[in-house]
Amino acid sequence: MFERLGVTSKEDVLATLKQRMGEEQGNIYRLMAREEAVQKALDSARLDIPRAYLDTQIMEEVEEFEEELQERGVDVDADPDDLVSKETERIRERVERETRREILLRALAQAEQIELDEQDLVRELSMLSMYNRVEPRLMMQRLQESGEIGRVAHNARIRKAAEYLLEHAVVTEVDAPADHEAHHHDHDHDHAHDHDHAHGHDHDHDHGHDDESGSTAQDEA
Repeated sequence: MFERLGVTSKEDVLATLKQRMGEEQGNIYRLMAREEAVQKALDSARLDIPRAYLDTQIMEEVEEFEEELQERGVDVDADPDDLVSKETERIRERVERETRREILLRALAQAEQIELDEQDLVRELSMLSMYNRVEPRLMMQRLQESGEIGRVAHNARIRKAAEYLLEHAVVTEVDAPADHEAHHHDHDHDHAHDHDHAHGHDHDHDHGHDDESGSTAQDEA
């Protein structure tokens, strides 16, 4: 049995698992450090975002949420639990946060002339494929057919700008999530989730697409 897994003994299995757990935990902390560096930059940045643009993005997502509720048989007009109003506020906060983040990183990529190589695009496509649980070849075909292939490069460039910011920033401390230790002991491993949502825009509710939509909300100038 061990031979079929590419190892020769139980000890090899444990050693391999330990190595992979260590790598995964390292990726989690790197992601946390990266997002802290981005947040520090956002805190000190002055970004003038047109209110009309934000309102348009928010309303589009609210309409999608209402459509989801209707598909589930919920009377949106009655909405006894005030679901739409509550979700609208969550959407507003997320859209504003993500828009500021993307504008900052896009500006950084342009200012520092951050370029992509083939490996960056392969990595991004791989993440999209894993998120959607489809083969990379099929993922590529879907993106081409829907005219959304450009978002692979867009997301890869935003991610690379965030990595650049981490490399050139000083982050003195990164706190682990409150439930990190408990989760580690319960499952012996954690799953890293990238804020860049390889799928596009990190919805709090599933719209049937990967992130993590497929739209390149703000095409690069």
